[in-house]
Amino acid sequence: MYKSDSHFIKEILQNFDENKYLNRSPSCSIYVQENFLIFSNNEIGFTREDILNFCSFGKSRKKENEEYINGGVNGSCKGIGLKSIFRITDKFYLISNDFQICLTSTKKNQMIE
Repeated sequence: MYKSDSHFIKEILQNFDENKYLNRSPSCSIYVQENFLIFSNNEIGFTREDILNFCSFGKSRKKENEEYINGGVNGSCKGIGLKSIFRITDKFYLISNDFQICLTSTKKNQMIE
């Protein structure tokens, strides 16, 4: 999928930049623990549609934005960017608003099937 194991960090930071923040300055934190990396920010959070899109390929809220429709940002409308995290792990948790999901892959460091 991506050549670099660290590509997911770029995707997470890019997502932080693209998030929606209601009347507040964006902020993000990255915590490193023994077996975990924790990324958090103060965005308004995921909607049900965002969660469904995240769990799919080729779907993204970015498609609603004209900037991405006309050329995209590094192909960012494919719906696979953040899923590059599976280059380094086989389990990924996403917690946003009332949603808590866990995605798993049985083939770490390979294309997601």
